[in-house]
Amino acid sequence: MMRLFTSLPPGRVRFTILDPIGLGESFAGFMHAGDYQEALVGGRIWTEAPQIQQQLEDLTQHMETVIQKYLR
Repeated sequence: MMRLFTSLPPGRVRFTILDPIGLGESFAGFMHAGDYQEALVGGRIWTEAPQIQQQLEDLTQHMETVIQKYLR
């Protein structure tokens, strides 16, 4: 994650952070990036199973849209 944060131009990468074991503690240091642009880290760290399921469904839907609309 740190390599992507530092090597790509601002706005070129966004993270959906999932941490069911550490309850967000493992990635808390990355949340400061959200102070500058919330979309970088999705606004929060997802820790509960229903939240994680929803985020994975949202990411899958976004991937389907990108593949079908922009990579054809």
